[in-house]
Amino acid sequence: MLLGVDGIADFRYNQALSRWELLVNWTGLQPIEASWDPLTGLMAQVPDKVRSYAQTVDNEDFVSAVGQP
Repeated sequence: MLLGVDGIADFRYNQALSRWELLVNWTGLQPIEASWDPLTGLMAQVPDKVRSYAQTVDNEDFVSAVGQP
């Protein structure tokens, strides 16, 4: 089953995996079913949603990791 991204709720840097992750709310699922997914994968799948979310975040490291279009 392929799910769509309903929205992004949060972000974190996963030290153990050395990567940025986003807490994704999925279309058709409950908020409790949100999952932490790697930034790189989401940038490949839904770059516009990630960039829009990054504009709301006050964290230079994260915004830099997202980059510009």
